[in-house]
Amino acid sequence: SIECDLFIEAYEKLIVKESYQIQMAVQDKNSSVIIANALKIAKRSNRIAQIASQEAENSEDSDYVNQIINSNES
Repeated sequence: SIECDLFIEAYEKLIVKESYQIQMAVQDKNSSVIIANALKIAKRSNRIAQIASQEAENSEDSDYVNQIINSNES
């Protein structure tokens, strides 16, 4: 659905921002910022995978379902 797409796009932007913050924290040797942002990225990535799986369960498009199944296996 469109709402799902917007949610995933928003999370993607946040993940990119947090990745940048990690890069800056590595340069500054700030381990607490590295850990905090890495945890946020892991949680957001997991949530995206959950939403994609839910969308696949509700989809009648077999190609889409197979893509989601394959991406979750890797």
